[in-house]
Amino acid sequence: MRRLTSAALVLGGLAVLSVLPMGPTKEALPVALDPQAGITTWSAAPQPPQEAQPESLGFTDVTVRTVIRVSAGGDAISLRLDNTYGLTPLDVEAVTLARPLNDGPAIALGGRVRLRDDGQTALRIPAGESVYTDPVPFAVRDGSRLVVSYHLPGPTGPVTLHSMTGEPTWLATGEHSMDAGGAMFERHRSRPVVGAAVIYGGTARGTVVVLGSSTADGVGSDMAASRRWPDLLSDRLAKVSGPRTLAVANASISGNQIITSTTYGGSSQLDRLDRDVLSLAGARTVILNSGGNDLRNGADTPTVLAALEDMADQSRARGLFVVVTTVTPFGAHRSFSPEVETARIALNAALHRSTHFDLVVDLDTVVRDPERPERLRSDLDVGDGSHPNQRGAELMADAVPIAELPTN
Repeated sequence: MRRLTSAALVLGGLAVLSVLPMGPTKEALPVALDPQAGITTWSAAPQPPQEAQPESLGFTDVTVRTVIRVSAGGDAISLRLDNTYGLTPLDVEAVTLARPLNDGPAIALGGRVRLRDDGQTALRIPAGESVYTDPVPFAVRDGSRLVVSYHLPGPTGPVTLHSMTGEPTWLATGEHSMDAGGAMFERHRSRPVVGAAVIYGGTARGTVVVLGSSTADGVGSDMAASRRWPDLLSDRLAKVSGPRTLAVANASISGNQIITSTTYGGSSQLDRLDRDVLSLAGARTVILNSGGNDLRNGADTPTVLAALEDMADQSRARGLFVVVTTVTPFGAHRSFSPEVETARIALNAALHRSTHFDLVVDLDTVVRDPERPERLRSDLDVGDGSHPNQRGAELMADAVPIAELPTN
């Protein structure tokens, strides 16, 4: 992959990121903006588009505007743009970062902002790859929302995405990346291309990465308000006395399995561990929040345990602190069977005995019904017998002993 460098203009709360084909400019950056010193403050794991999604056909002359909610703040930011599952190079124009004006697609602007380089503000992402923009000075507060806009001239072919956005995404025909107004945008269900944000110059010294499936990805919680349990964990870390030391990134995918890749759930966690966790800038801790989908799809306890221990061993070899969570109950879900429940109980017991993990968080006991332990507590069930509701998300986030997470 060729090295790409971004030029930026910041005015009236808007930063325009333009990736240009030139050499690295590390020497020109202040120490706080050293590209090697970034901390991942937000992520959305890349997925291939499904047949029913517009991304499967691709886009032509479309502007995407999407909201991301960072965990830790800083003085500068970089974005990762993904063409992981693209079949051809992806052209992206006028990547723009701004602050939201309200809950809609309008952005706060002090004035019209344009950035040109011989009339070009474009980058090309090779098929199967991702690129990071260079850090651009942009003050970001802990837990703040930012708006990313970019133009896809197309035709793009299939576009990489994250299916469950939670925070809103909009599309507009034509090039509107720098337009302050939102009237031309229409709501879109997924988030294409934008996969991570890296912060520079803040107080955070590492990132906690949550690797899970639908519960961590937000099913059952108020995703639009950024209240998934990993979001709430980030909020807890922000309230610790003194400067914030840890960011949080969510690498979860709804329907995802540890062992088996599927059309709906995407690449298995064993296959994507390096890409979505170990390679993230500043990753210090990984929380393995999976296993239930594998069990209900026929995997046995020893196989799932071995896979979790394999991911733990890989992570520890790269210097990460490894947390594993027990599998929460789903006794009222259509996928339940006595055999699967026996396997779940056995797996949870084995996780407590294993020496491959630095910390075990027992989410099972947090959300299960004490009278019927194969089921979620009725007041914590979103209604499908499998996913905890918003109160359940709060209890799961509260169950993580944040004082035990390393900060350097």
